[in-house]
Amino acid sequence: MAKPPKKLPMSRKGFGTRGQSIQLLTNHFRVSIRRMDGHFYHYHVEVKYEDGGPVEAKGVCRRVVDKLQETYASELAGREFAYDGEKGLFTAGALPQTKH
Repeated sequence: MAKPPKKLPMSRKGFGTRGQSIQLLTNHFRVSIRRMDGHFYHYHVEVKYEDGGPVEAKGVCRRVVDKLQETYASELAGREFAYDGEKGLFTAGALPQTKH
């Protein structure tokens, strides 16, 4: 079996030589998985008030999702997930339910 060709970025004349250097802080975290059941899943999360209005207060959605994970742990088949604090929830393997 032939190896795919190694891809290298194209050189760009003058790349990184103009402008002002800045320090950039990124929002990321390390993830390690002991056991993988196939695929990563990305769920779109919407947290709403009882009247249907969106929750926009900072940190409230994260507390709601944390409480959901704690309250429904047995119904979620013990699956843990990563939540970005806004609209993205990620799991290794599908959740048994997608509506709470």
